[in-house]
Amino acid sequence: MYAFSILKFWSLMYISFEICHMELY
Repeated sequence: MYAFSILKFWSLMYISFEICHMELY
């Protein structure tokens, strides 16, 4: 359960990073 929360957190961070990267270009 702990690893799942970390995985969900990193996936959210990655998605937000990709959105910001797309908005820059």
